[in-house]
Amino acid sequence: MQKLGRKASKYRNWLEHTVHAEFKTMRNKYDKAIKYNKCHHWCDWLEKALDPNLWAANKYITAMASDGGKTRIPNLKVSINGQEKVASMNKDKADMLARVFFPSKPSAEVTTQAPTEYPPPACSAHKITRDQIRRQLK
Repeated sequence: MQKLGRKASKYRNWLEHTVHAEFKTMRNKYDKAIKYNKCHHWCDWLEKALDPNLWAANKYITAMASDGGKTRIPNLKVSINGQEKVASMNKDKADMLARVFFPSKPSAEVTTQAPTEYPPPACSAHKITRDQIRRQLK
């Protein structure tokens, strides 16, 4: 199906080409095969399910149809001054995430530091000449 899809894409401006009909037929067969296998896999799984798996089956059947992604943020925990704070409300979660991703600007007192003393250079650096640059460029 994928090969025919690439071929149909190649001939997308030539609508009368036979590859388009072949691709449509193959795509429909593929779709039917996927649906058939999903159904049979589900039936086989239900027939072999034991007691704990029955609850999982109930969860799958009664769940709302979705793409499987979770739409909520779990409770967030942060440690402030040795105390653990848990955010469970959306406003608290938003404040906590904003504090983590967008920390406040450091104060001017923090930025003024004593000058750092560096050790003397291990060797002296020579000035780079134009000839050295030309040689490297060549």
